This record gives sequence, structure tokens and C-alpha cells, in this order.
Amino acid sequence: MEIDLLNKQLDRSNDEMQELVKLMKDGKTLVMKSTRIRINYYKRCRYSSKLEKLENDIIKFLHIYTLVISRDYREVQLAFRRLSLMIESKWSKTGMVSGGHGGFGGCVVPKAPEFVVGLNRSVQQMKKWLLDGGVSMKIVSAPGGCGKTTLVQTLCHDSEIKGIRFYLHFLDSI
Repeated sequence: MEIDLLNKQLDRSNDEMQELVKLMKDGKTLVMKSTRIRINYYKRCRYSSKLEKLENDIIKFLHIYTLVISRDYREVQLAFRRLSLMIESKWSKTGMVSGGHGGFGGCVVPKAPEFVVGLNRSVQQMKKWLLDGGVSMKIVSAPGGCGKTTLVQTLCHDSEIKGIRFYLHFLDSI
């Protein structure tokens, strides 16, 4: 089972999943046996109470497992926050800036060159798309050396664009 493999990789116990697997196997056996009962009301009553107990055990397990999932989620959240802070500190040491979105998905690029030639029109067009609110993702495509990176650097460090979340995808034309 995939969950068992992930538990091994994370050095977690399989006890939680083994309990669910046992409940499901026992439940399958119990249901198969109870479907064979026809007229015997004593057996029907007995299997009915066993099925109710099985249902209660599964509900109890799911309540507990919901807490386990919540714990795992919190651990992932904490690990992500630590990783994000670590990456943010590395970026700040190398002179890169973040758009303030926790590092991921924000504008994280080196400072733009002081003097840029020939990109004013492209920068204005991209700013218009982003500021009008109609576009949050754009594909930048051009042959190598045409200024895609410089365009994005200039755009990301523009005072009107700061704080707007957007995604740019680069494609080099052949």
C-alpha cells in the first residue's frame, strides 16, 4: 500500500493503518457471512449487533484518524514555514528581494539594471495587463538574448507592481 511506503520513508508507525486494514477485513468477512442468513432470526439479530459494533469501531477510528491527519498537516505546515524562512534568509544574503508572499510565487529576482534600453513599451504593456486585473499569468517568449530576464527584473521592481501576485513563464523560441 502507498501509505505504508510513505510511513516507512517518514519513519512513522504503521499501527494506525494496520488497525484500519484489520477493521475492513473483519467487516468484509462479517458482511459476507451476514448476507448468507435467510430465515434464522437469532443469527440475524446476532449479526446485526456485530455490524453495529463494527460501524461504531470504524466511526471511532475515523474520529481518531482525523486528529492524526490534523497533526500531520500541522507538522507539514511547520516544516514548510521553516523551509520558507531558510530560503528567504538565503535570498536576503545574496541580495535578492522578495515580493512579500513568503518567497514562493512572489517576485523574487535580482535588482534590475540601472539603465535599460528598448523595453519601455513592453514594460508598460505588461503593467497595463497586471494593473487592469485581467491577467495574473503571462508567458514570456522570445529567442535567447532578447531581454526576457531584464524585462521581468524591471517589471518586478516597479513601484506600481509591488504587492501584486503574478506568475511569468519563460519559453525560449528556437
